[in-house]
Amino acid sequence: MATVAKPRTFYADLAHLPAALGPLTMLKRWVVWKWQERKDGNGEIKWTKPPFQARYPNSKARSNDPSTWGSYEDAVLAFANGQCDGIGFMLKDSELGAIDLDRIRNFATGEVLPWVEDLFVEAATAGCYLEWTVSGTGARIIGIARCSKLHKKISLGANGCAVEFYRHCERYITISGFQISVDYPGLPVSTELREYDALFDALVARFSDNAQRPTRCELDGGMVISVESLDEENELDFNNAGPQQVAPDYPDLIENGAPQGMRSEKFQRVVWHLAGQGWSPDRIAEELAKHPNGIGAKYAGRLVTEVMRSFEKWRATAGGGAGGAGGASAAAGGGASATATGSTTGTSGQWWLRFCQRDGKGRPLSNLANVMLALRNDEAVKNMLAYDEMYCGEVMIRKIGSQVDLATPKPVEDVDATAIQEWVQLNGLPLIGRDAVHRAIDLRAHERRFHPVRDYLDGLVWDGIPRVAQWLVTYLGAKRSEYTTSIGRMFLVATVARIYQPGCQADYMLILEGLQGEFKSSACKIIAGEWFSDNLPDIATAGKDVSQHLRGKWIIEISELNAMSRAESAQLKSFISRTTERYRRTYGYKESVEPRQCVFIGTTNKSVYLRDETGARRYWPVKTGTIDLAGLRRDRDQLLAEAVQLFRDGVEWWPDKAFEANYIKPEQDERYEADPWEVPIADYLETLLTNAKVTVSQVAKNALGFVSDARIGTADARRIAAALERQGWHRAPRQANGRWWIK
Repeated sequence: MATVAKPRTFYADLAHLPAALGPLTMLKRWVVWKWQERKDGNGEIKWTKPPFQARYPNSKARSNDPSTWGSYEDAVLAFANGQCDGIGFMLKDSELGAIDLDRIRNFATGEVLPWVEDLFVEAATAGCYLEWTVSGTGARIIGIARCSKLHKKISLGANGCAVEFYRHCERYITISGFQISVDYPGLPVSTELREYDALFDALVARFSDNAQRPTRCELDGGMVISVESLDEENELDFNNAGPQQVAPDYPDLIENGAPQGMRSEKFQRVVWHLAGQGWSPDRIAEELAKHPNGIGAKYAGRLVTEVMRSFEKWRATAGGGAGGAGGASAAAGGGASATATGSTTGTSGQWWLRFCQRDGKGRPLSNLANVMLALRNDEAVKNMLAYDEMYCGEVMIRKIGSQVDLATPKPVEDVDATAIQEWVQLNGLPLIGRDAVHRAIDLRAHERRFHPVRDYLDGLVWDGIPRVAQWLVTYLGAKRSEYTTSIGRMFLVATVARIYQPGCQADYMLILEGLQGEFKSSACKIIAGEWFSDNLPDIATAGKDVSQHLRGKWIIEISELNAMSRAESAQLKSFISRTTERYRRTYGYKESVEPRQCVFIGTTNKSVYLRDETGARRYWPVKTGTIDLAGLRRDRDQLLAEAVQLFRDGVEWWPDKAFEANYIKPEQDERYEADPWEVPIADYLETLLTNAKVTVSQVAKNALGFVSDARIGTADARRIAAALERQGWHRAPRQANGRWWIK
């Protein structure tokens, strides 16, 4: 059976959708989709676009199950990370109506059936939002539709041409952001979604009536709708967040042509390429005519006409309008056609300068918008920057001018910003300042976001063999018990939960006990990989340096717990309980708010080390034995793959009260370093009658020798209260004559 190439996908800047779609980005109705092969009834291969979950792009989404839908931000992130082919919106109960026009456009030439162009005017005048579909051969009309449910597809019988209506359906639509108005400058542009039930119903009636629908002649319009399934490079790469594309071999195309079925598109690419190098239509036609077997052979006899047609499209889309805000907008992300159809590459120089905003004398302005044009479109720098969501910062993916990614992305440093500023100044914007460059670096990086740990976890495939429950026993030599099984599972699930739900509550700390040099730290490092740290700054004195240190860290080891004072233990309890870091970065203008993505592991070579009476419940102590580093290194991916599956299955990563009381507290009590006050307090309590009650003040005076209430400080009161709790006493409801403790 012949292989059918994966279809091309057409889209604009999905991270910055047109204004009319803005309200949709606030709704949790987004999914992603992927091209997938499927056999039809005749055994032929067809490409379909099933929806997947925005947050978990490897899990299917269902049109009737809102729990499988997600946020716009998650969908865009999955797309930017290359985990899908596009994004989509679920229609069920959304009051969003859609009308699809299938196979009405030849994407190679841009020609559209005349009756469809009339429909565009009608719909745009009614305030509808119009976009090309992701296939490049269809169009979609979107608006608010509140009337009764309707899903109807009407085949128009020409080249697969059809119209399909969706209102209150359990369906989803792909979103391209590829506005039709860009290709039709005079067409009204909707900036908000308006109600269009009247037009919707009128069009249903029109296309359902044979007498009103377009005639067969009008349907084909004398043109062939190209539905080639091509997976080829896209030259004009405005706002591209994906991998670097390789330019076609233009000399070979000019001399030897292209395979049948691809000639029209390749012809247009060649014309656009030569036009971008400054060639006139006559010169292009003259050159193509020299090669009888080349790309121009298809148009022998009308070559000049076809060259001029393609040249005019190039000038209207990418090559005309040098300067002014309009040109900048088209190139910087509003131009859907630019992204989808192709234009000149960096080999023709700084062509993006044509789109720069300019002053009254025609000189490029030294502003942010113009720097963004360069960073988004010039081959030397457009794939250079990205934003690492684990590190919470901008990183260099490539060096300036390089087409090869660095082995490891590096944080953007001042010297990098200076080098970028120099490059911009040497390539068309000589007066650009440091502040504009810094802001442009920040913006461009955020347009290309990725999360290395989430990407790593999403790429893991669990082999189905359970390992997580016994990992403390298998790899760290702990004693097998209900306690080690449960806390081992909860810790690894919490570790992946912090990646998929940054800032989620994960305020317990696993503590590994063992003799010095028994590889406890090495085991932690194997699990976390490059995102491990064992040099946390002093949480009491380092200030925002502690918060900044957490960036890019997944597991942080806190060593030598036994050396901590009671006050330091209390500070640590408060520190590990935080879910978000808030601080202002050096030279930053705004407060940084960074939900935590890390968990903590404590290590100690002592068996008694817990001092803070109230904070001990945060700790899960485990005595390690012989640590199998080789086995842990071998099975690390499978451990984490299983933990991801457990997280997605809804397994909790925190204990219930019963488990805490029956299993965790006894372990903590064994590690508790007794307070010297406990003995005299216990002796005093034994002298009391059955059913007695006491106050903290009474204990202080009668057991510890305090002479007055004035001498009992807050710390003293807490220390006494902790001792009472450890003796099995608890607070009684507050009464008019004070707070009593009873047993």
